[in-house]
Amino acid sequence: MNHKRVLAVLLLMGMCFSVQLLKGNGSAEAASALQLLLDDYDQMWDVLYESYPFLSCTGKDAEQLEALRLEKRALIGKKAADPAGLYHILQDTCSALGNIAHLRAVSPEEYSAFYADRSEDRENGIIHKDTDIWLDPKTVEVYAQLGFREARPANSSGLYSVGMDYFPDLHAAYFRFPTFYSEELTRQAVPIAAFLEKHPDVEHLIFDITGNRGGYTSAWINGIVSAFPDPVEWQSTSYIRITETVARTYEGIPVEPIDFEAADLPDWVESLGMTHQGTHRLSLPLEAYAGEKVERSVKRWLVIDGEVASAAEMFARFCKDTGWAAVAGTAAKGDGLVSAYAPSVVRLNNTGLLFMFFAESGVNEDGSLNVLRGTEPDYFAKPTESPLEACIRWIAISDGREP
Repeated sequence: MNHKRVLAVLLLMGMCFSVQLLKGNGSAEAASALQLLLDDYDQMWDVLYESYPFLSCTGKDAEQLEALRLEKRALIGKKAADPAGLYHILQDTCSALGNIAHLRAVSPEEYSAFYADRSEDRENGIIHKDTDIWLDPKTVEVYAQLGFREARPANSSGLYSVGMDYFPDLHAAYFRFPTFYSEELTRQAVPIAAFLEKHPDVEHLIFDITGNRGGYTSAWINGIVSAFPDPVEWQSTSYIRITETVARTYEGIPVEPIDFEAADLPDWVESLGMTHQGTHRLSLPLEAYAGEKVERSVKRWLVIDGEVASAAEMFARFCKDTGWAAVAGTAAKGDGLVSAYAPSVVRLNNTGLLFMFFAESGVNEDGSLNVLRGTEPDYFAKPTESPLEACIRWIAISDGREP
């Protein structure tokens, strides 16, 4: 299939679609086009009230939420008269709600990556639960109008973003992972063992994920943890509000209705309208790991900060819960302990625009919501030092060489 030719046709269709919504053939048509935009905006809010558990976590009460809804709605027809304008209103609305639990309008860049993935998989006979949403003709049209590209974003492939260094004074090897949004990390081993062979005196291994806002969970499972032979088991619990809108997200995922009589149930589970409980289980390393194993005994450290979220937050929690690595730095942002593999995606009926969110949250050690606050380190940074500087200081202390 010639995707460029298809995209060119869809772009033209999208332009026509925009013109129809902007102009119509007269005042009646223009009013009808405007109503389509308003209906899509209202649809988003209907879904949020029904299926998104975290409106009460935004810092806004019911009256303030309604004021926000009406404020943004009033812009449709004034500052937003086409799908592109509606997209920006959806973006602004999600931002005003704090983007909690990955709440956001799907951007053209994000759509580009999912379009490429789902198109390639469909051609290979692989159909995902959400393939029909991402490849819906109306959705393809509107994102073609917004300028999405068939090519994958630059940071979605390759191991170039993994930095490697050696700190001789610490006898430490250093690996920097600014993102887990790397398909290559899900399949290709990071050359940890090969790097250590070049530095036989290494005693400490530092994995720096500061600023890492997530990506693929399998990136750290395959790219980092599975490089080591020591077996480790881990599980985390999350609580979910499953409605008809998000039900397909949880097809094939082990969830069960919440037992509200359970003694250890966090207070927020019932107040947020959660209906089900999910458990995410991992047994590592992966048997299918094809890279070279690290057969040396080294002390592992993980460096985190307040930007660490999503899949990176899950890695931080995994390290702290299991002791796989000592965690140093500052508390993570969170929003990572979930049972679903991806947020629920909702397609707006008239324009085909998409927005997404997680309908669940994991539980922190103190029972609080993981969507609002993440993993705390084992070893904290001082106010005057960076997370990496803190890790280096704690390594020196552990070696009896207090700086």
